[in-house]
Amino acid sequence: MANKPCSDCQNYDVILRGKEPTRRGWCAAKSEYPAKEQKGQAFPAGVKRVKEGELAKPVIVIGSEVIPACLLFRAKPARAS
Repeated sequence: MANKPCSDCQNYDVILRGKEPTRRGWCAAKSEYPAKEQKGQAFPAGVKRVKEGELAKPVIVIGSEVIPACLLFRAKPARAS
């Protein structure tokens, strides 16, 4: 069970506005991304993708939100100093 915010999870894919991060992001573990990346997009490795011509199925979460029942929470690895 998770007790940390979504932004601390490896599956949190922050939504950018230009180059600035927003408060929201995709849950990469629960979302289905578009079939192809558009110019300037970079999807996390290993995400599920929809078939060509289908709409993406995002699961949007707030980075500061804690979802206690989330079994997909994976802590981000510590940064090397």
